Amino acid sequence: MGSGGEPAPSVNTVEESELDRTETRFLYYTRVVDTLETSQKQVMELTNKAKTAPLAELDKIARQVFRRPVAKEEDREWFEKNMRSIADDNAEGLKTVKEQLDKVAPKYAELQKDERTVEAVGRRT
Repeated sequence: MGSGGEPAPSVNTVEESELDRTETRFLYYTRVVDTLETSQKQVMELTNKAKTAPLAELDKIARQVFRRPVAKEEDREWFEKNMRSIADDNAEGLKTVKEQLDKVAPKYAELQKDERTVEAVGRRT
């Protein structure tokens, strides 16, 4: 219970609540960027394999990703084109999420700095 018989607040201040929300967004965007960067790297590796990998390997990948076989040499170009399309889409998504992260990161850093200042002052009193 708080003073005067009032229930103790679950979040002490509006600033702490804002810090919690901002931290959640920051961590979310950070995880999404990491995931998209890893995915982009894998897609580019597969795209680069289009010219040299055995057809059987490309066929296995194409069936998983596109639900279509790669059975002939001519299919390599189709495979590469479609993998590049995925890479382009991933790059756009990654750019968008990085922009969101770039917006929230300075606010998060500022709120953390303010939180540390408040905590330091609170310890001295």
